[in-house]
Amino acid sequence: MRATLKETWASIRDLGYGQAIVAKTVGQAFWYWFKYVLVVTIVLIGLAIASLTYFAPQLPKLVAKFVPDIGVSIADGKLSTNATQPLILGDDNFKLILNTYGKESDIDQVKTGVLVLEDKLLTKNGTDTRMVSFSEIGDNVKVDKQTVISWLEGNKMLLLGIGLGAILLIGTILLGTYVGWKVIVFLVGGLLLWLAAKLIHRRITFTDGLKLAAYAAVPALILSVFFTLIPNQLGATLSLGTWIFLACAWLVKLPVAKK
Repeated sequence: MRATLKETWASIRDLGYGQAIVAKTVGQAFWYWFKYVLVVTIVLIGLAIASLTYFAPQLPKLVAKFVPDIGVSIADGKLSTNATQPLILGDDNFKLILNTYGKESDIDQVKTGVLVLEDKLLTKNGTDTRMVSFSEIGDNVKVDKQTVISWLEGNKMLLLGIGLGAILLIGTILLGTYVGWKVIVFLVGGLLLWLAAKLIHRRITFTDGLKLAAYAAVPALILSVFFTLIPNQLGATLSLGTWIFLACAWLVKLPVAKK
């Protein structure tokens, strides 16, 4: 990776580095970019796993401290609770309402969320509403704060396993989605660079433009990661500007095509 970092610094410092880039294969250019993506992915997954190993054992204490002492039981198809009703949690994006004295039409007040009544549960997502009757539950069910705490204390390893699996699955899905999207961006960028090369009389192929786009994406990615902690548009603007500037600068510095 040290050699890759040196190459990145050389490509930024020398705007004539485009000649070295177009001399590479598409596979080499893509792997050069993908190595940085892998490093960022591994770091993020590592941070997520570290957070999981810290917070998962703390869950029983967190539930005991922050979760209200609410109990819910279902017997003979009827739900009862000691919570003050109606209990409303969430916001306009997703809302959970517990009201055993309510009626089915109360779900009309919710855009997306869950309504728990005495004998049924209704879920709504936009215009799609579904209902589950508590009479379908054969056994009596009772859940309270202490039950949850006891289960969490007895299943810490299970929680760690589930959390680890979820992190790896989500990380793999996000990585695949990001790479697929960037490949499309590189294809479009390579096409635009190829067309621009014709206007300024630089003789490159479409694949050469693709390689320039992939290489320019590396400094842009580094800037994006650097500005992640700043919640504004500055990072995205600088990242996009860097990507466009380097790709165009390398293209302009290429030899003029002979007539």
